[in-house]
Amino acid sequence: MIFPDPMIGPYQTAKVQYGHIFKLVDPNEEIFVVLGVEFRYGTLRPEIQRIAGSTQSRI
Repeated sequence: MIFPDPMIGPYQTAKVQYGHIFKLVDPNEEIFVVLGVEFRYGTLRPEIQRIAGSTQSRI
């Protein structure tokens, strides 16, 4: 079974073998999982927020 919709929850959920999770975001642990591969995004968050904040006036 494939779950194509993005999910939010514990990243360990992607490791459970009841199906394939396409995308999962764990906001507590700051981990993004795509097709079973984990990416830590915590160090990127402040920079993304800075860039997003600086472009708000242009939108």
